[in-house]
Amino acid sequence: MEKDRLKRYKEKLEHIALRKREFEEWSPGILDNDKDKLSSYKAFQEMAEAVNDIIAMMLRDSGLLPEDNYTNIDKAAQHRLLPNALRPSLHEMTGLRNRLIHEYNGLNDETAVESALSLLPEIERFMEAAKKWLKR
Repeated sequence: MEKDRLKRYKEKLEHIALRKREFEEWSPGILDNDKDKLSSYKAFQEMAEAVNDIIAMMLRDSGLLPEDNYTNIDKAAQHRLLPNALRPSLHEMTGLRNRLIHEYNGLNDETAVESALSLLPEIERFMEAAKKWLKR
């Protein structure tokens, strides 16, 4: 893999790690005021987008055509670029990201925060899987 491309992966992984730390740090008071809630939601959104960007990059670098985020997750698992066990949580993460941005069917903040917090360990597992894939 080209040096610049590898650098791009590393930058995205670092961005995920940064936003994950911020979300964890801010989460205790996340619902106390709109500023904290919106900044936390933005951190989660950026985390999810970077995860999906990496998946699309992995597909492209494996000679596969990236599509929408959900299809990319499935395709990455199907082609063993990522563990199949990550599929459900990556789908959930993408769905939560969409709900946070578009507020589909209203948004229950307590449920959204609970879901986001439950996904953080899975995002960590994704990061480890992506790093392992990069070393192949």
